[in-house]
Amino acid sequence: MWRNSKAVQALDHPLPPRTLQEAHLRFSAAEEAFYDVILGETRRAFDEMTSHQRQQQQQQQQDQEQQQQDQQDQEQQQQQQGSQQQQQRPADGPVDLTGDDDPVYQGRDGGHAHATHANGTAAAAGAEKKKHPRTTNRRRRDRGAELVQEAHGELHQLRLACVHPKLTRYWR
Repeated sequence: MWRNSKAVQALDHPLPPRTLQEAHLRFSAAEEAFYDVILGETRRAFDEMTSHQRQQQQQQQQDQEQQQQDQQDQEQQQQQQGSQQQQQRPADGPVDLTGDDDPVYQGRDGGHAHATHANGTAAAAGAEKKKHPRTTNRRRRDRGAELVQEAHGELHQLRLACVHPKLTRYWR
């Protein structure tokens, strides 16, 4: 017998009304303990990663604030030195545009040596740059990369456990 639609089929063979029955699935005690271990490891790895990232952000903010403060201090020193030099120059005499007023720093070439400044700001700037070595930043970045890898690994183990517990490295 040929049927053209579901409506015709329903008329020929009536079905009982549909009912939805909820089934609450529960883990056994062993399964619950197993998943608790995996969830705990995933949370621990994620928490370590986020705390490390927060520390790095705070350190970067402190470094930026320190650099801004150093830059402002240098600008203030330069402004003070410029005002001191203007006060030391005679107002009615010729103006020396080379900037080498101090006879102590004039060498054989008539004061045109530019190796050092009279106030030593180049040496001070070099000393400030040596405060933060790059090796510690590399270690922090490496540690951050390790923590990200560990968090991804634990999340992968959790996903595998959702498929089947025997796929994880925690199965014994």
